[in-house]
Parts: sequence; C-alpha cells; structure tokens
Amino acid sequence: MKESIISDFPEYKINELGEVYSRYKFKTNIVTSEWRLVKPVLDKGVGYYLVTLVNAKTKVRKNQFIHRLLCQAFVPNPLNKPHVNHIDGNKQNNSLSNLEWATHKENAQHAVDTGLNTYTHCEKAVFQFDTEGNFIAEFKSLQEANNVTGVAKQNISKVARGIRPRAGNFVWKYK
Repeated sequence: MKESIISDFPEYKINELGEVYSRYKFKTNIVTSEWRLVKPVLDKGVGYYLVTLVNAKTKVRKNQFIHRLLCQAFVPNPLNKPHVNHIDGNKQNNSLSNLEWATHKENAQHAVDTGLNTYTHCEKAVFQFDTEGNFIAEFKSLQEANNVTGVAKQNISKVARGIRPRAGNFVWKYK
C-alpha cells in the first residue's frame, strides 16, 4: 500500500485508505521512530473527517481534512484546481476513487446536479407593487422577478431593502 509523508508536517504520513500516522508526541514534543495511527475527528459543522497536525520544528498546529490530504498525496492535479469534490456526494466517503480535483464552480455545480444543494434557502420571495401601492405580483425570488419583468434583480433588492424608492417604475417589498 502506498504511503506519503505530508508536506509541511514531516512527522506525519497518510496511506491510500486515508489513515494518518504520526511519530510526534504532543505532550512531550518528541519525535519518535515509531509510527502510530491518528484518530480522525468528524467536524459536524461541515461533515468532513479531519486530523490535527503539528510541525515539530515550528510547533504550528493545523487541522487538515482527510480528503484534501488524500488528494494532495495521491491524485494528480495538472490543472492546479483548488477544491476536492466527493464524486458520490458523501463527504465521509474518502475512497480515492471517490475524490477528484475541481474548481469552485465545478464543485458547486456538482452539488446542484446531484441534488446536494438546491439553493432554495437563498431564495427570498418579493412582492411587486405599482407606484400607487397596488399589488401586482409575487415572485419566489429576485431572479424570477428579474426574468419576468426585466428589472435588474440588484435594483429590485435595493428597493425591497429601502435603499432606493423604485426600480423599473415599481415598488418592491420582501415577503
């Protein structure tokens, strides 16, 4: 099985299964010749497994996600893409066959394509009124209002937030 020393943290190595080993002892700040398994922790806020690494020389501590360490060690990145994508959408599946390098846009699009993110939480309903205050329509989002009326969504938002009085000769209010 392949192993790779983790750059910036030479007292640690990772194998193809995502197991991280250390020869650094926290309490005594000693580097030994014996490698021991480091138990990963699930970061419940983001859903990824991570380990805390310490550089024995600089004493710099850093949390590192297992999926990123795996990709840095074993997945070529000729286009220098900055993000790691879990192909099956499971953030805890760190199998090498499930990881790929991606741009931010590719990663976000993958989340939408696989149904992991619908962005409906970003939608805010908006009401359209004429200048006399008569209700005209309700739209599920600024984008929908923009598409139907041709009024720029950023201008609709400014009216709904009270920054300007009108946009497209309409008054707009959030639901």
